[in-house]
Amino acid sequence: LSETLFLMMLTLYFHYLFQNRSTDYLRAGIAGGIMHLVKPSLYYFYPVMLVCQIVFLGHSWKKALITFTIVILFMIPWGIRNQMVLGEFVTGTTVVGQVLWEGNNPYNPRGVTSGEFRSRGDYLEDMPEGLSELERDGWKKQQAFDYIKENPGRFIEVSVSRLLRFWNLWPNHPRFHSFKYKAISVGSFGVVLVGFLLSFWALRSQWRILCPTLLFFLYYT
Repeated sequence: LSETLFLMMLTLYFHYLFQNRSTDYLRAGIAGGIMHLVKPSLYYFYPVMLVCQIVFLGHSWKKALITFTIVILFMIPWGIRNQMVLGEFVTGTTVVGQVLWEGNNPYNPRGVTSGEFRSRGDYLEDMPEGLSELERDGWKKQQAFDYIKENPGRFIEVSVSRLLRFWNLWPNHPRFHSFKYKAISVGSFGVVLVGFLLSFWALRSQWRILCPTLLFFLYYT
């Protein structure tokens, strides 16, 4: 799984930004660039961190811009690869449409993953054949946006449900709802979550550092 390397690069990215020693802004850019190549989940968060470096972390605009530029430079080879393979310079991912349409379609009443659908696979039956990878991504995005616009109330309801599942203290799949798994999860993740919440009070005097961290959790949520 890519999560291990992604989380390591994420930790180093914030570590170097917070340390702010002589060349840490360069290391932060390298960590952020590798993180993007591993898992481009923070694609839209890098501009936010550019502002955070200046406003909250006290970096000069020059250092912040260099960090951001290094991240962009890491994206370029991936964009060139996609230009050669897909015919378009794409520096992100082509699965955004899949995620959107998978979570927002009439066959998914609870907004869960495709493995828990009431009618698994039905949401893809109307997809035209012969589409390229980019065209499939675009079709799925459009279908998802159309469904959201036609069902705004349902979208809000499902979004709240997703929020609760994201921060659930134990696994969401029914197979892991026994007392044993709940106890293991609460005894591990629950303790970490409580410590995380308490840290905002304990570190309230360092609110400038807390702001980028909180923005990250809000973004990822």
